[in-house]
Amino acid sequence: MNYIRSDSVADSMLKVPRELFMDPKYEKYAYNDQPYPIPGNGMQTISAPYMYPIVYEAIKLKKGDKFLEIG
Repeated sequence: MNYIRSDSVADSMLKVPRELFMDPKYEKYAYNDQPYPIPGNGMQTISAPYMYPIVYEAIKLKKGDKFLEIG
C-alpha cells in the first residue's frame, strides 16, 4: 500500500535523516516500516515511517508551513 500520495510529502520525508531520531543500536533499521524505541525510559517509540504521510497529508501542509509534532 502506498501511503505517500504527493511528491512534496515524499521529498520532505527524504530530506530528514530518520536515524538521527533513533537509539543508535536501532539506526540500521531506520527505514524499516515499523516503530522502534527511542532513547529514554523505553516506553516511547519513533513511529513507523508510514504513519507520517498519513498525518502530513491530512493536515494539508503547504510549502513554507511549519508545525511541531509532539508525541
